[in-house]
Amino acid sequence: MEQSSKATNNAAFYSAYAPEIQSLFAANKRVNAFIKIDAALFPQATFSKLMGYANCLCSFCGDEVSIDQIGKFKLAVNIPVEQPIASFSLHEILEINLQFGKYFRNVGGNFVTLIDIVTPDKTYYFWVESLKIAHAIWHHEKFSSIKLNLDKPFQKALNLSNEDEAVAAIRSEADKIQLFYGKV
Repeated sequence: MEQSSKATNNAAFYSAYAPEIQSLFAANKRVNAFIKIDAALFPQATFSKLMGYANCLCSFCGDEVSIDQIGKFKLAVNIPVEQPIASFSLHEILEINLQFGKYFRNVGGNFVTLIDIVTPDKTYYFWVESLKIAHAIWHHEKFSSIKLNLDKPFQKALNLSNEDEAVAAIRSEADKIQLFYGKV
């Protein structure tokens, strides 16, 4: 698998191995993250070591949104840290853009959800090694007053009320999902 090291690669593929993620956000890079909606955490399973462990947490608790660095890569390990990056009200979000990307770590590959959180001051770009997070955002009442943008081919899939059926429907459209590497 060939990785591009060009400056135009906004995927921040190695963000899990970054000592600091504030600079990635400042440069509008897409950061590997855990997403927490109230008590639910995404991804819900173990993660590929190839993709790295997320060292960022974007949390939606009550009406508050917080983005924190929760790990710092140092001397070949990710050590725990607690460093606030941003905090704002849920009502400050202008829109959330959802997209999907695919990567190949094994036969059949895997998929990520790309999440852009747009506020008046900044757009935060995340990638999450989970398709379930898209379904959670699409259906959670917390996001009902926020404009959610999603490519039309996937709206039908996310409209399914059953999470597993929705994920299967997204995966069935794999030919319409672009490779994740280098994608903004």
